[in-house]
Amino acid sequence: MVTEANWSRLRPRNGPPLAVSTSCATSVARPARRHWWIAPCSESTGTNSAPGVRRAFCTTGPAATLSIGASIAEQAEWLARQDPDYILTYPSNLRFLAAHCREHGITLPHLEHVITMGEVLNPETRHECGRAWDAPVIDVYSAQEVGIIALQCPASESHHVQSERLYVEVVDDHGSPCGPGQTGRLLVTPLHNYAMPLLRYELGDYAEVGSPCPCGRGLPVL
Repeated sequence: MVTEANWSRLRPRNGPPLAVSTSCATSVARPARRHWWIAPCSESTGTNSAPGVRRAFCTTGPAATLSIGASIAEQAEWLARQDPDYILTYPSNLRFLAAHCREHGITLPHLEHVITMGEVLNPETRHECGRAWDAPVIDVYSAQEVGIIALQCPASESHHVQSERLYVEVVDDHGSPCGPGQTGRLLVTPLHNYAMPLLRYELGDYAEVGSPCPCGRGLPVL
């Protein structure tokens, strides 16, 4: 479940548009009309006028999507035409895409942020994105079974657990809670999954418990 509260941490409330899709490389162009749309992944390409596009939770701008199956060169050419404010894609795809754009002199002058999801984001990918477009990367930690788990803090590279919608535990091999600086198995209990409740669901991921974040949000830190 995606809530407006989740996404408000990724962008200013009155800022440029943001769009979300899975299994697609997604960009958002500067708005002619300020509507936020989600494009289904079955669309190979699309805009907010494509068939089946659903309106989402808040008012921002139009979105365009491209299948992740497109080649890196095709993605780069498409992005240059879209001239987006934001890009949403997988970290492994982003690294090759950013390197291709840098090597071929493809600039995205209006790009403000790149958002990654679905995989581990490594420092090399952040660095390559900065070299290519001078744009920061915001990472989203999620799982298909439970949705968004944590969002990267705007002030650091730590992730804030979305405690409004799920309860997250990090435990050691004996099932005891881990403290700050310790790494353990991640257990998730969604709070809004009424059809099939998941209690202490083990994703198979490992996480390090973080210390309280200096940003002051007060949410648990990974």
